[in-house]
Amino acid sequence: MSEITTTQKRYSFTSFKDFEGKIGAISNWGENKGKPYEVDFGYELLRATPDEEMFLMEDQSVKVQCVEYSGGGEGGSQDCRSILKVGEQFFAVHYSYFSYDGFDYSYADVFEVQPFEKIVTDYKSV
Repeated sequence: MSEITTTQKRYSFTSFKDFEGKIGAISNWGENKGKPYEVDFGYELLRATPDEEMFLMEDQSVKVQCVEYSGGGEGGSQDCRSILKVGEQFFAVHYSYFSYDGFDYSYADVFEVQPFEKIVTDYKSV
């Protein structure tokens, strides 16, 4: 992991409740267009596309991005995972999807992760 200098604040998110009220975005519609609003932890944050601009409400200069997600949805896996980038830190969020109830974050696991490269061998027909 790259070294964090003293000028970079470290964030500690250990459950989905730690995110409540902390992530924001700028509204693009209606009478609130151009104003910040609180982003819902669920579908809005964990399934956001990487180009959706979000930030920490306490410091709008700290960008928040969903860099990857997998699972969920009809035909998808019950086990879901999203990777969130908060400033320069990455957090994995593991949660569930059930056909009848939809996404369930009540028992979501959240922990800090770091990106790494790996080599993967795949095969194609000849």
